[in-house]
Amino acid sequence: MNVQARIQQLMQGQGLTKYGLSRISTVPPSTINNIFLGTSPTVYTLEQICDAFGITLSQFFTDPEKETLYPLTEEQKLLVEKWGKLSKEQKKALMTILDSMV
Repeated sequence: MNVQARIQQLMQGQGLTKYGLSRISTVPPSTINNIFLGTSPTVYTLEQICDAFGITLSQFFTDPEKETLYPLTEEQKLLVEKWGKLSKEQKKALMTILDSMV
């Protein structure tokens, strides 16, 4: 898998620029630029980027076009898509709400 292409795909999905990704991931802009110039990111850097998108490393390397072992319903896919667009604070608040409902 092309790491740069996957990051670009995730950025487009959330309407982020390289600078925007740098801000939400705390990865320096120079590091983001180097990734797009072909430098492979460290695992730590990739984890920071994944955290910013609200995904795990495993999800990063999973082809989103392929069906998973447990296919998601359209409703579940919509929830996952919206989850990925929330800030860390919003995710925490939503989890608190969900915990109170279950």
